[in-house]
Parts: sequence; C-alpha cells; structure tokens
Amino acid sequence: MDKGGQDPHAQLKIDEIYNAIGMGKAHLLVLITGGLFVMTHHSDSMGMSIIAPSGSCDLNLDNYLESDLMQSTFIGMIISAYYVGYLSDVYGRRKVMLYSCPFHFCCSILSSFMQEYKYYLLMRVMTGFFLSGTVVPVLTYVGEFCTNYYRAEIVNYTSMFNGFGMIYYPAMAHFILHTDWRVQYAFITYRPWRLLAVTFIFPAVIGYILLLLFLPESPRFLMATNQIDKAHDALNWLAQKNKGKTLDDLNIERIVPFPVPIVKRKYIWVVDVWLDLLPIFERAPFIAQFILSCIVMFGLYFVVNGIGFWFTDLRNQSAYYKQVHLDYSEKTMCEKIESFPFRERNKEVCMEYVKHFEGAIITGACFVVGYIIMGVLLLYYKRKKIFTSALLISFLSGLSLSIGKGPWIELLCPIFFLGIPNILVNFVNSSVMDHFPTFLRNKAVSIVLMFGRFGTVAGAQVGIYIQYKWCLLAFTLFPGVILASATLSLFLML
Repeated sequence: MDKGGQDPHAQLKIDEIYNAIGMGKAHLLVLITGGLFVMTHHSDSMGMSIIAPSGSCDLNLDNYLESDLMQSTFIGMIISAYYVGYLSDVYGRRKVMLYSCPFHFCCSILSSFMQEYKYYLLMRVMTGFFLSGTVVPVLTYVGEFCTNYYRAEIVNYTSMFNGFGMIYYPAMAHFILHTDWRVQYAFITYRPWRLLAVTFIFPAVIGYILLLLFLPESPRFLMATNQIDKAHDALNWLAQKNKGKTLDDLNIERIVPFPVPIVKRKYIWVVDVWLDLLPIFERAPFIAQFILSCIVMFGLYFVVNGIGFWFTDLRNQSAYYKQVHLDYSEKTMCEKIESFPFRERNKEVCMEYVKHFEGAIITGACFVVGYIIMGVLLLYYKRKKIFTSALLISFLSGLSLSIGKGPWIELLCPIFFLGIPNILVNFVNSSVMDHFPTFLRNKAVSIVLMFGRFGTVAGAQVGIYIQYKWCLLAFTLFPGVILASATLSLFLML
C-alpha cells in the first residue's frame, strides 16, 4: 500500500498491465493464429507464380497474360487496402478478419471453376480483395497484444510464417501437379492446378477457427474506442492464460483510459472514409517518415514480389534447359533466360514444365531460418543497423546472380537477394506501428502496404517486359532498387 492507503497496482496503464502479465501461452496462440493468416496471404498471392504457368495451356495464356494473372491477387488487395484499414480502425481488427474470411474462402473456391481466362482473372482479383481483410489487420492485431518493446520481435516472428508459406505452396504443388487426372463436368475440365489454388486457403481456415473460438479483440483497440469493460475482459483472458490468475489476483482494479479523440462525422460515409486520412498527415514530426516508409516499401516489394513471381518459372525453365543442353554449368542465368522460348497464344503444341519445386522449398526453409536469425539480432542491435547492412548483402547477391555460373549460384544468390528484403518488410511495418496511435495505426499500415503492392505490380510488369530481351538490364535494375532502398533507410526512424 502507498501512503494514501491505496494499492499502487490498482490503476495501471495498459503497458504496465502487459508488463505485469508478461509473455506466455496466450501470446503464442495469438502469434500462431496471426501466422496462419500470413501464411495463407503468401501462398494465395505468390502461389499464382505456379498457377499461371501451370494453367497456361488450359487458359490459353502468353507471357503477358500470365503476368497479369500473377498480379491479380495483389491488384485486389490494392483496391481494398485502405478501406480495410479504415474499417479495422473503426470496428475492430478481429471483426474485420472474421467477416472477410468467409468471402475470401468462397471467392478462392469459385475461382477454381472459372473456365475462361477473363472470369478466372476477375475471381482472383475478388479473392485478393477479401484476402486484404485478413492480412492488413493481422500484424497490427498481433502487435497490440504486447508492449512497444516487444512489438518488433513478435511482428518478426509472425511474419516468419511467410517462410512457412514459401514451403507450403511449392510442397503442395509438388504433390498435386505431379498427379495426372482430369474431371470433365458440363462446361469445365477440372485439372490438378485448379485444385492447387484451393489448397492455399487451408492455413487460414485453421486460423479462422482459432480466432473465432479462442481469441478476443485487441485490448489496445478496445481501449482506444472507449470499450473499457471489454478491454478488461480481454486483458483478464491474457492474464489467465499466461499467469493462471485474474487481474484481481494481480491487484489490478482499473485501467487508465486512453485519450480518445472525438470524431465528428459531417459528410456522407464515403467522403468520411477518405477524410479520415487527414489526421495521418497532421502528425507533423512523422509525415516525412511516413512518406519515406511508403517509398522504401514500394522498393522492397518491387524486387521481392516483382521478380519473385517469375523465379519459380525461371527455375523450371532452367531445369528444362539442363535436360536438353550440355553446356548448362557454363552458362550464366541471363544466358539461359535469353534462350528460353517466349510463350505465345494459340500454339498447336503447348508445353507444361512447371514440375520442379525443390529449390523453392529450400528457399522457404532458408527464409524461416532468416526470420529466426533476425529475431536474435534484434535482441542485440538496432533495427536501422540490421536493415541497412542486410540490404547491402541483398544488393551484392543480386549482382552476383547475373554474372555467376552454376547451380549453387542459382540456388544461394536468390535466397539472399529476395529473402533478405522479404524479411525486412516487417521492420518497416513495425516502425509505422510505433509512430502512430491506435486509432490511426491500421490506416497508416494499410497505406504503406498498398504502396508495397503497387511495387509488386510495377516490378512484375517491368520483369516480364525486360527479362527475356534485356536480362542483364533487369538483373542490374532490381539490385539497384535494393541499393536505393538501403540508402533511403539511413533516413528512416527504424
């Protein structure tokens, strides 16, 4: 008791309550649930890099149409990104994820039955539209169950499930695409690549069940929206799972309320959605940081997903090249790519050769190890030092990929070139979370991620137009973007 006879623990701020509760089983459950959604996001978006070339014969695609199909899920996410961020800041992170998931599942399943390219493309855009409803709030949701001190680490380990996704979707492709069957029903011929696209949602189905049955809303969001009783219940759940005690057992009677901003709605709903952007740009100390974060995220996604979309296909074409050419080990990656045939539509003979996924699975396993290493490094070094140094390693690996020869170069260089920027994306996300209050946080994160997805679309378009004709230029441009991002990161408050 203090001198006034009151227990000093009776009324605490939410970060003080988090410190009293500590990290434990509840955080592990939140992390795994969030990770399953992240895993599906990676599988359902990047998995199109396997679906597009695998379905190229059935859908009658050339390389340009393949590129559009690969980007379709990201285009859907771009369309809904800010809208999802707005909804999750108004109605809650958990609620938006719970409502989005069933629509995402339905669109994914329905897309597998689309016989014509234009309808398949449309359904994949719709799949991305609703997929955004799970992936935009999820990192904010997970990060709001702990103090700012642990946020970077827990976001890093949640993002680690990107690596599991990189193992999952090529592993599923390995088992499914090596089977040879078809089901003819009415207007559609259902083949293995169509089933493969449906399997990408399985991790999110498990995550949805866990979220629905076991997890509460983010305590920080509940406090920020003045739902004190519900916030108390959520924190009580956290204490019971971690400590086996209630808040009363820990002598915590009240939570110091957040200063809740008064939001006046003056216009129609659609206008108010966009007017809610203004407070983000009224935070004068962080405007430049926010814009810089958008630019850096654009650069990271431009490389990671822009060239990442094509890399599984390039590996498969390289494996085919190895079977028919004796000079395989004497050629650089670019020399092989320039000899690959450009896919055209309406060919009499259509060849499917996307059957080799060992390299992609190994890369995914290395990504998981990379996230673990980053988690350890965060305990000893500041984020900015790790971020800049790691991007320089990625830059050098990208340059080596264009001039090196041999299978080991083709396996190891992409791991560092594409893997490091992929891992560092969560550094930018957690930095944005740190700089914005709860009622603006998800809108800010959604905008930064939207710029990242613009980078994906731009990178994929640039890649398809130049890699087959000017490969050396492509493998100079993409590392150059990484170097530019590393330079800009020197000015970021990571």
